[in-house]
Amino acid sequence: GAAAGVGVGDGVGVSMGAEGGEGAGATAEVVVRLADAHEWVLPPMLQHYCHVKERHSHALLLFRVGDFFEAYFDDAPTLALALGMTLTRKMLKPLRKGGKEKESVAVAMAGFPQANLEKHARTLLAHGHSVALCQQYVVDAKSKTVRRSLERVITPGTVFDEWLDSAHNFVAALLPASGSGAHGLVYADVTTGECWATVVESAAALADELVRVAPAEVLLPSRTGAPGEDDSLAPPRYVLPGQSESCADVPSWLPQGIRYLVLPAADFRTERAVEALSRHYGSALPLQALGLSQLPNAQAALGALVRYVQATTAAEDEGEEAASAGTDTGAEKKKGAGRKVVRKSAARAKAAAAAEEEEDEEDVDGVDLSNERARTRGARLRLPRVYSLEDAMAVDEAARRNLELERTARSGEKRGSLLWALDATRTPMGARLLRRWLLRPSVDARVIFARQETVAVFAERHGARAQLRKSLRGVCDLERMLTRVETRRASPRCVGAVAASLEALASVDAVLGALPPSPASSGGHDDGSAGDAYEGPRTQVAPPPDGSSSRLEALARDIRATLVVNPPAKLGDSFAPAISSQAAAACPSLVAARAEATQVGEWLAAVEERERGANPALPTLKALTVRGEMVLCLKGEKVLLQFERSASLPPGWLEVPCAAARSKERRFVTNEIRSAEARLATAHARAAALELDLFELLLERVDARAPDVRGACERVARADVLCSFAQTAVTEGYCRPAVLPLPADGGKHVMRIERARHPVVEQLLPPGAFVPNPISLGGGGAGKGTPDLLVLTGPNAGGKSVYLRTLGVLQVMAQVGSFVPADAATLTVADRLFTRVGAVDDIGAGQSTFTVEMRETAEILQHATEASLVLLDEVGRGTAAADGSAIARAVTEHLAGKVRCRTLFATHLHEDYLMSDVD
Repeated sequence: GAAAGVGVGDGVGVSMGAEGGEGAGATAEVVVRLADAHEWVLPPMLQHYCHVKERHSHALLLFRVGDFFEAYFDDAPTLALALGMTLTRKMLKPLRKGGKEKESVAVAMAGFPQANLEKHARTLLAHGHSVALCQQYVVDAKSKTVRRSLERVITPGTVFDEWLDSAHNFVAALLPASGSGAHGLVYADVTTGECWATVVESAAALADELVRVAPAEVLLPSRTGAPGEDDSLAPPRYVLPGQSESCADVPSWLPQGIRYLVLPAADFRTERAVEALSRHYGSALPLQALGLSQLPNAQAALGALVRYVQATTAAEDEGEEAASAGTDTGAEKKKGAGRKVVRKSAARAKAAAAAEEEEDEEDVDGVDLSNERARTRGARLRLPRVYSLEDAMAVDEAARRNLELERTARSGEKRGSLLWALDATRTPMGARLLRRWLLRPSVDARVIFARQETVAVFAERHGARAQLRKSLRGVCDLERMLTRVETRRASPRCVGAVAASLEALASVDAVLGALPPSPASSGGHDDGSAGDAYEGPRTQVAPPPDGSSSRLEALARDIRATLVVNPPAKLGDSFAPAISSQAAAACPSLVAARAEATQVGEWLAAVEERERGANPALPTLKALTVRGEMVLCLKGEKVLLQFERSASLPPGWLEVPCAAARSKERRFVTNEIRSAEARLATAHARAAALELDLFELLLERVDARAPDVRGACERVARADVLCSFAQTAVTEGYCRPAVLPLPADGGKHVMRIERARHPVVEQLLPPGAFVPNPISLGGGGAGKGTPDLLVLTGPNAGGKSVYLRTLGVLQVMAQVGSFVPADAATLTVADRLFTRVGAVDDIGAGQSTFTVEMRETAEILQHATEASLVLLDEVGRGTAAADGSAIARAVTEHLAGKVRCRTLFATHLHEDYLMSDVD
């Protein structure tokens, strides 16, 4: 057949599913489709392909064949179209079942080199495909047998690879309520193992929570089957963004811009959830410990999520039938090896074959076993953190967009957002925690006060802050590297980075351990709101007195003693060993294998001296080992010219063709070099298998310290964020706000800020260009103090929108524990933050600007409470002036007279009736 991934011009002649030809005597060519594959006696490899594809019909299946990944049957055109490559075909001559004649048969095929997997996988995911990878994990050189097994299924929510940025990559499972119950939502980041679970009563609140989490994919149960029907064998179905409206399995109230995966409803049943959770977390763990015993929908969603994560990230353990179907011999093996053999001369191929016969059975078995052991494990999710939406200030999608908390509204970039202005973190773990805090500001004044105390300590201690930020630079993404260790995807270089991070963690702990255990400044706010006990700076970020720091230091020393100083990126490279000499000394077999390889290398150096002495006209002759092949190399134009003039080769020399790029180089071998090359290959194979044993033992030791490492990651992330707040506060001149707790019924909700500045606008303008503004809002109605509602008027480009957004941004900053850009500030905790800013429409949903404006305003009027902060800009401008004035007056009267929440209303209207007091 044609080589995979090669553009074949005559591939256009393949007619998918057509039979017959034109003219007399034309040979019938049949292109086999996957649905008709059972009618043909296919080679073992294609039989195995059909077997795996049957279980993963929703994914694009790629088979590792030699140095290529290939797709066949119906997946081949899909792969070729997505990657822009030419569709080719694999020619076969199988016997049709029940038939006697042989026909010319083709199977559609497309592929690419395995080195391009990362690039092409990203492209396929962007096109909405999931990718199932079937690796060849055992190669028997004597029987020429290749075994393949499904390694994992790459989906947008279960990507492990290094191309991800530092942000979270969530996969979520959602079980909508049936009747009047609560919706269950669970989401996890498989790269860190973190997991969260909640239940939500309102469909609108659940949709907004999904938008906040922004999962890469959401699992949903099928709703199209009959009640009580067992659909456990139904294939999963993807619903891409923008297609959910036409899918009956996706509720209409769910966001349209998310990718959904519809699973069988049986995967969300309680009994299957209990089974999956017991298998994942251990049968001895009671469900009450998960915090989900009273949340059945969240428990069922968690069970479906755990099953999905295990199915997509773990190597598939196939039975005997599948393993037999995945065994390829003869041609399949030759295809992978032929790419090297074809460049060899006949003499060299003969010498290589002779050397191969000298290998004993023990050596080959060792290589097979090492490859077998290298299979990966599934991702391990941590116990879910059960939370309620009421635990944090509710910031809906409109408020996040209008205040530009994590990205700008116009371009969608991070630069220009509040996250950009505050992000001075040094670690990926800190960057992820900062985003979570900004999108879910705390409503607990004690938590906020404790964070402020630590920020104040860092702000006051310039030397400690600078030393901490310097030490944090040496801490890599420990959470994700630990996940690679747990799933056995970690390379020696990754484990070496773990050791370097643990060493940097020791210096981080030295700084954090010196923090004061009590407040650095005042013992509480002026009103005594923080008079109760709280966590001091040392308690929040310093290492606990449980000995975990000592254990992690010991683990770092263990890794350093086991691995070489600069570990290689790949295990098993014979010329770049991963295990240090100190660790290898405990394994006599590894020492012997390395010694034998060294002896062969010394022998090759002696051969070089001997051949150079026997041929004085060849002074540039060198003996080299190139990719495991030992050769005599001759370079230099003058030497090559003189050599070409000679009539014959030196006795015993056989020339080996070089690549076209090496036109000024010639390579040669001898029979004794071929024999030595076989001994070297055997020694390297033994050493590689033994190194894998030692490396797996090291991974087990690192995995055993996973709880300590994860605890250190959480501590480092908190310290990084709080130190980032302090750094920004000192650099930009922020003040510490007094954050008052939510008062009892009838209490005051105030906002008093002196010389407030917008943090983003201030950083984008030249120093001193921003004009600060005061604000005094809340505390009672007319005649009782500061009003709860203010009307802000002014001309276009007068700064109304910036002033409006400044109040919202400062409220968010204060409730995450940050200092704020002002001279002084006192704010009461807000339970919800609403904004109605800007003029936008939703053409796709058939909603005009006025409709969107009224819908957002209605949401505010329906859900705002006395503890909320409402920011309105130009309500009612999408209609006639009189109607708009009536709408604006009605909204202001309702917010000021009935809700009585803190409200700032910006408008161009100057009518006296709008600006009159409302008691």
